[in-house]
Amino acid sequence: MKKLLTSLFLFISVISFAQEITYYNEDGEKVSKHEPYYRSEIIIPDSTGKKHVYVKRFRPDGSLASIDMYKNKNKKVINGLSIQFDSMGVKDYEATYFEGKLDGYLKRFWPNGVVKRWDRYNLGEFQGGSCFDIEGKEVAYYKFFEPAFFIGGPRALSAYLGSNLVYPEILVLQRKIVTGQVKISFVVEADGSISNAKIVKGINPACDLEAMRVIINMPKWVPAILEGKAIRSRYTQPINFASR
Repeated sequence: MKKLLTSLFLFISVISFAQEITYYNEDGEKVSKHEPYYRSEIIIPDSTGKKHVYVKRFRPDGSLASIDMYKNKNKKVINGLSIQFDSMGVKDYEATYFEGKLDGYLKRFWPNGVVKRWDRYNLGEFQGGSCFDIEGKEVAYYKFFEPAFFIGGPRALSAYLGSNLVYPEILVLQRKIVTGQVKISFVVEADGSISNAKIVKGINPACDLEAMRVIINMPKWVPAILEGKAIRSRYTQPINFASR
């Protein structure tokens, strides 16, 4: 217990010396400090000499939004404690990760500090959990998060792509054979509509444009659900162009 308390203290009281500030928009893209931004963050090296880094994220008003521990400074693998705060500075989320997977516990809190949920995980596998009302009384369990999905599931999505994707006519006329995979990132809004589509990986302007056309014309998805509430979420879809 003493070791755990010491780790928590070090986590919360990370070094406060000046660090470079990076700014991001709502889609997670870097922007300059002179542009409208959704969050800013600083990276703080672990003072124990390990490669781990702490990332502190802030809202535009300067309030602390979260503190996360990552395996290294590329921020791809969360490894350790993750804490989030509401706009009033009250902790509303706490979880432990190992190698990018939930491992240990995930807790949510009501604004009065009472535990809202307590889920248990083992290397990413859900082991069980409990949910509570604002007074701490246990209530029927409900899932923490459910990702967005295409109505009908992966097979229906594959069928939609297969029946709607057309090899670009300009490449046919030019007798060019272009093969490969285009990756399109897009947002599934809280109402299931598709927005903010962008090319993550392209192979040819004509193929990229066709992939974008198919994505932005998709029917509505079932949106992601966070604790019973529909939310917007970003999704990346690969689209393959094969030789004919």
